Amino acid sequence: MALTAGIIIINAVLFGTVYSNKCSSYEISKDNLNKALIGHSVLEVNDKNHQDCARTCMSMSVCKSFDFDRNEHVCKLNDVDQSSVDPSEFETKKGSIFSDISEWPRAMVGSCSSRPCKANQRCYQNGASHVCKT
Repeated sequence: MALTAGIIIINAVLFGTVYSNKCSSYEISKDNLNKALIGHSVLEVNDKNHQDCARTCMSMSVCKSFDFDRNEHVCKLNDVDQSSVDPSEFETKKGSIFSDISEWPRAMVGSCSSRPCKANQRCYQNGASHVCKT
């Protein structure tokens, strides 16, 4: 099982496809590979992979997009999405992937999918409900 998960993650990183727990997939835009947003980060956390970074972003209502650095496993949460910034606000950064949170399936965060917590809080699924923590 761990080997299968590792292969899926490798495929996601190399080929730009991410698979959710329900065996559905979607494509990460190739235009967002090796790209990072400058000056809009509100929080940086360490995450194992791009999918975990998406979950972290979805768990905080302030997050509109994120940059995941595949080399350093750093997830940068941003307070703006791609449509609200100028193209000059992006940098080319090898190993980074930029994503608008709207591109990801909300089902990935279960009861936190409605983003019920305040801007400075993170939502954690708690059974069929959720808990908001600062």
